Amino acid sequence: MAGIISVTDLCSFKFCERGLYIKKVLGFREPVKPVMVLGSIRHKVYDDANKKEEELISQITSDLKRNEVLQMFANAYNGILNKSIVSFSQQLRDLNMDLNEVTVNMHEAVASQAASRADEIISFSSKNNVFGEQLWQQLTPKIISELKVSSEKLRLKGVIDRIEDRGSEYVPVEIKTGRAPNEGVWPDHRLQLSAYAMLLREELKFNIKECLVKYVAADQTRQVVMNPFMEYEVTETVNSVFQLLGQNEIPDVCGKSYCIWLRTPIINR
Repeated sequence: MAGIISVTDLCSFKFCERGLYIKKVLGFREPVKPVMVLGSIRHKVYDDANKKEEELISQITSDLKRNEVLQMFANAYNGILNKSIVSFSQQLRDLNMDLNEVTVNMHEAVASQAASRADEIISFSSKNNVFGEQLWQQLTPKIISELKVSSEKLRLKGVIDRIEDRGSEYVPVEIKTGRAPNEGVWPDHRLQLSAYAMLLREELKFNIKECLVKYVAADQTRQVVMNPFMEYEVTETVNSVFQLLGQNEIPDVCGKSYCIWLRTPIINR
């Protein structure tokens, strides 16, 4: 058995032990679903937008008005969205999804992210009276996206959606497209970010004090403050996952519809 698992395995374990066992041990491959492809498109949009930030920010001059900067970012994000959907066009067609409909449905969330980021940059520029290349050099937070992290010590690996580099601290951020809880974050999201915080600390040798979950549909950002109990939960869950993957018996059905659907899986060996 491999000596390292992914952070998403921890979340899968919390959701359905049977499902994780069937996939990881018995080799079941879940059919691609629309939500998976849409999630991949969203991640590509935000990753590509982040890579384009220096180019965009360098074009911000003192004579540009707020609405012009907002439009610049909106145009850039829209272009990236269109290209991202084209790159996933075959997967979308295989699922009988209309490309134009997908574009329209995703436009609002992408536009919201573009405006939010543009306003952060405008605020920093106005407060510090810096523009163009100087603005880019001084800007905080800068965004690091899709960072791969791993640790043999923690026996974990994963890809962090984005990290806010605030100069004196780093803040892991997860972007979620599902509904937000009434308050705080969902337990599996807390577990996921706790694991990423621990991995990032190993990677950068920085103490990670907080994490963020951006619930796109609700247009809300929720804070997760790190504490020793959360780290303990991650460590214990890692141990439980390895114990599960090392056993010979398939766990019982947990009652969730997803788990019941896997009652008689087709196994790919």
